[in-house]
Amino acid sequence: MQSEVLIMKNSKVIKAVLSQSLLFIVNVAAALFYTPYLLNCLGGEAYAFYPLSLGIVNFGSVITVISTSMLSAFLINDYRAGNFEKVNEFINSALFSNFLTASLISLPFMVGSVFVDKILNVPARIVYDVRLLFATVTAAFFITQIRNTFMVTCMASGNRYLNSSQKAVEKIIAMGIAVSAFFIFKASVVWIGAGVLAAAIIRFYITLHSAKTIFPALNIDKRLIRKSAVKELFSAGSWNA
Repeated sequence: MQSEVLIMKNSKVIKAVLSQSLLFIVNVAAALFYTPYLLNCLGGEAYAFYPLSLGIVNFGSVITVISTSMLSAFLINDYRAGNFEKVNEFINSALFSNFLTASLISLPFMVGSVFVDKILNVPARIVYDVRLLFATVTAAFFITQIRNTFMVTCMASGNRYLNSSQKAVEKIIAMGIAVSAFFIFKASVVWIGAGVLAAAIIRFYITLHSAKTIFPALNIDKRLIRKSAVKELFSAGSWNA
């Protein structure tokens, strides 16, 4: 029995090292090849709106972190004790909280994307492209915040390597879509946003599948949402935000 537990722990350690290594390689490749490629194809003026859109939208993730930062801590004890009803209550409560806060954050960002040329100094020739970039990045942000609830569920079960491996896959998909579109169509920041959004959607389903596989008792049901759980998550998580 002890040998089996040791083998499982060693297996997870190996997977964690491999997933972190993969993510590191992807990040290095992005810095050395992908970013220079985008700059060469788009020019510095157009490319600058991509990291700007990510920075502005991701600033809103600070708020959603409040409801998920402590979710793992709450889940671990109940998960190990086999109290799956309590686990599902916390998951559904966090899911509801993330959906609500992500919606409240995404709405003004979506409106802002329509009037981005009124807010920022955007060249007239790429106004439409920048609008779509901000809109797709905002949509990806919304999906990511919902997905984070299921990712925490996976990590609470001890499978922390999934976050790194899925993050690497997400980046590969996003870069692959953008580069492929540049070959087929005219280079535009629109395709970068499209890649980010498509990768976010694909990762959402990968994470959801992983959560259901690891935690077969997972039950998404609005009747399991508890106000007390939402308050508890926000109260504990506000210290980490």
